[in-house]
Amino acid sequence: MTLSISAKIALSAAASRVLCLSIGLLSARYLHPYDTSGNIYPGAQDGLGRWLSPLAYWDGVYFLRTAEIKGYGYEHTHAFFPGLPIAINLFEGLLPSAMPRMDRLLLSGLLITNISFVVAAVLLYWLGLAVLSGDHAASIAYYGALFFAIPMSNIFMSAIYTESLYCLLTFGGLLLLYSTSKGHHTGALVSSAVLLAAATLTRSNGTLNAPFFVSYGIHNRCILLVIPLVLLIVLPMVVYLHYARSLYCYDGDDLASRPWCSGRGNVYSYIQKEYWHVGLFDYYTPKNIPNFLLAIPSMTIAITAVVRGLLVYCPPLRKALSPKAWLHADGADAVHFAVCKRSSHHAFADRLPSLLLAAREALQRC
Repeated sequence: MTLSISAKIALSAAASRVLCLSIGLLSARYLHPYDTSGNIYPGAQDGLGRWLSPLAYWDGVYFLRTAEIKGYGYEHTHAFFPGLPIAINLFEGLLPSAMPRMDRLLLSGLLITNISFVVAAVLLYWLGLAVLSGDHAASIAYYGALFFAIPMSNIFMSAIYTESLYCLLTFGGLLLLYSTSKGHHTGALVSSAVLLAAATLTRSNGTLNAPFFVSYGIHNRCILLVIPLVLLIVLPMVVYLHYARSLYCYDGDDLASRPWCSGRGNVYSYIQKEYWHVGLFDYYTPKNIPNFLLAIPSMTIAITAVVRGLLVYCPPLRKALSPKAWLHADGADAVHFAVCKRSSHHAFADRLPSLLLAAREALQRC
């Protein structure tokens, strides 16, 4: 029996999860972890928790705690959006009630993240088929999904983190959106917006999916149709911020209210800066130089692959960047360089704007 491409991708993603989990659990078993925060929840040293608690370190501790109490106990925990804890609580009801509750929550979180990863890999392949065109579209979609199955951030896709669930919701929402590009299907558009709204409930950067709908509305001349759907996508963020205000801000009582309650401040921006030291370029410090050095090999491979891919699959761009077009700006093969009428001895700075213009126009024709 020949497996379909989707099945091959699913099996590859599942195999990568098994390998990743095996390495992670064995490493935690025989090596001393840098962080042991997963051991603080009740039952972490007994039964299932004894083996799986290493997959609930770092952020996973907060997601499990939020799921356990079905809410937020402290201000700093609002850095962790409620989408994954809600899913954990829903999935928990499917597990045997005889299990200790924390074990059910832990197992639910791990099942959600790993199943989401496998499904997300298949959805990414389908999304590639929906948005790509040309002779190589199918192969690009296929290999893109396979590379997704072996990410550099491997353990984050299998531990109790939001990345896998977010990918599932985002890829699914975009797939529904771009599957309607040849005709308006209100049901598919609404379903797409609901999935992307769920992605926003899972991670704050889900709001960045809203421009996809704006672009869709402009290109299909249905902007009035998509405006409510755009609002739906960002609604979870608005509700989440309002919920935090209801917990920590008190009208007329500046002493009891938190500092971010004044003006247009919001809890998420405040706690990211105050508790987690997250801000624009805040990571760019001398102490993090080793982390940047660790990233150089993977970044080099990624940038090289992107550049080579553009040159191979975009002939107009390859032609625009060829030495002939660069050195002979007044020839027929100059790809829009003729307007410059500059000889080959001009300085690099003089030629750069023309090169960028030609490259941009070439990309538009791809």
